Amino acid sequence: MEIKFHCASPECRQRIAVDESLSGQSFTCPRCGLQQVIPACSTPTPTAGRRLERRHVPATRPPKSFLARLLTLAGLSLLAALTLAIPHQLRAWRLPAGTARVIDEITAVGAFKAAPLANHDGTSLWYVRDTEPGLALFQVDLTTLVRTRIAVAVADQKFALHPCSPDNRFFLFETRAQSTADQGELFIFDTSTGKVADRFRVFGPLRGLIWTSASDFAVFDDAGVISLFTLNTGLKTGKLVRSSQTLAKFNRSLAKGPLLALSGESLAFVQSGQINSIDLKTKVVERVTDMPKDLSFDWLNYNAKSGGFLFCSPVQSDHRQFRYLHSVQADDNGGWQLTRPLPERVFNAQWLPSVPKAYAYVSSQTNRTYLALRFPNTTGNTNLFEGGYVLSYSVGAGGTKVYAIASVGSEPRGVWEYDLGARNLRCVVPPTDQPFSKAKIIAPTRHHARGTDGGDVPYFQLRPQTTAAGRKCPLIIGPAMQGHWSAESQVLANLGAIYCAPDRWGLYSSDFMAESADDMVAVLEDMLKSQEVDPSRVFLCGYSAGSVAIKRVFDAHPKRFKGVWVLSPVAFPSEEALALRPNRFSLHCGDLDSNRKSIDEFEQSACKQRIPLQIEHYPNSGHIFEATVDIRNRNRKLVELIFSHP
Repeated sequence: MEIKFHCASPECRQRIAVDESLSGQSFTCPRCGLQQVIPACSTPTPTAGRRLERRHVPATRPPKSFLARLLTLAGLSLLAALTLAIPHQLRAWRLPAGTARVIDEITAVGAFKAAPLANHDGTSLWYVRDTEPGLALFQVDLTTLVRTRIAVAVADQKFALHPCSPDNRFFLFETRAQSTADQGELFIFDTSTGKVADRFRVFGPLRGLIWTSASDFAVFDDAGVISLFTLNTGLKTGKLVRSSQTLAKFNRSLAKGPLLALSGESLAFVQSGQINSIDLKTKVVERVTDMPKDLSFDWLNYNAKSGGFLFCSPVQSDHRQFRYLHSVQADDNGGWQLTRPLPERVFNAQWLPSVPKAYAYVSSQTNRTYLALRFPNTTGNTNLFEGGYVLSYSVGAGGTKVYAIASVGSEPRGVWEYDLGARNLRCVVPPTDQPFSKAKIIAPTRHHARGTDGGDVPYFQLRPQTTAAGRKCPLIIGPAMQGHWSAESQVLANLGAIYCAPDRWGLYSSDFMAESADDMVAVLEDMLKSQEVDPSRVFLCGYSAGSVAIKRVFDAHPKRFKGVWVLSPVAFPSEEALALRPNRFSLHCGDLDSNRKSIDEFEQSACKQRIPLQIEHYPNSGHIFEATVDIRNRNRKLVELIFSHP
């Protein structure tokens, strides 16, 4: 029989087994060398009628090392992360193939804002565009087409571009917050150094700014004050020195811009519905015209060579409020005569100073706009971008060239230059630096539906280029379209949905986008006749003023839609309608939106009624999203809403 025991050393604890005949003798541990006595053999004697109990004494485990504890914690964290991510990943598996790349490519296209502005000799041009961090101001060399970023606006800021000085040395631009009125800053950019030479506060947005000499410019601010600024270079410091004087102050509700140079000594502006002038030396204000009171003088401009003013204004008898071209020409008696050269609706009419009585304007054909150039002898007449869309334009290079933000087709808009003399059109800033590899440019097609009263409702449709046989597509109905290219409609059509919206300029129920609810219902009825549409997956999608139409449609027909997606809304569906379709209302807004208070009140009211909503806030965006990273994220949420709920 053996005697089994452990070494007496606490550091060793070697297991030892010896014959019981050695009990009580001295023994040396073969592991640690400790001298110890072999214990006596103690065999228990069973007691009659008593069952022996075998007790399990757990072995004492040594404490875990720091590395082991760290690995255990990491494993638990990974398990928790997987638990949270699995539902999202399951939704991602239901999304169409290539979703991430399509969204990234389309939302990387930064939208251009405001009209591009060139210097007087046509060598440099400035433009504003959405970028990843937000709105940015760029300068492009029109000879090499090299682009340079000058400034990036902080959150919720926007840029306004103002003319160059006559010697092309100074370029002025303005920044102001979208959500805060009456706060702005004017920057004087020195093109000779490529740096901002001066900046100062202005009461913005500015109603007008015009240079009166190479060192003097007049400013018409939003408080109704016209001031004259003078720039000088300090003799000792070499830095720019600015001085100013007030020329006149008017009631801000009665006076409006822009400022126009009638001569080197006087400026023109609009006050009390008439064109007025102010003498720069005497500061005397005089009325220039005596026109009908219903004129609005939109896009007013003046050209001495053409002998008068050019502007756009709606006609009082036209309930649609379309603007028509007007001109005010000097007559033989020293007065002014009002004419309407064109019977069509136009926008932003401007003289072409290099040719007397030549002018340009933007007009529309259904949802397409074009830039018209008109000359007295008609030989140079042309319509640019008839197959695309014109957002804005300016006349530069001494009136010899026109610069437009436009597209020639359904692609995103770029910056284009048209040479009036050579009749040559070229793209100076392309819409994308690289062509799409996964996404496709989907051109909208025009269709017709019958309205509730039998009237014709033209609408546009963007559908996938290819669909599997027998596959039904989700249908998204949006408010009236204003332009061909929009990130949301292109993303959805690329991924397999059908996007439809009434024609902005063909509405039979109303000519205002916010009141197109009846047209949207007519489009829905027409589309549900198609075998390609899944009637169980119909959604409403809209932005800003379009949320008014969405509210009217959804409140009247809540059970016909699976979900609603709105961006920067100004109106909200009723709680009764939302209660019928919980978890399908997705709202996206910037924290700097001027309508944020109404959005918060809607959210709180819905929560009290226990109506589940998906509301996404974007800290660095206002009412208009200008950081492409936020545009990308809102499109991801839109795609999840449409495609992750089969």
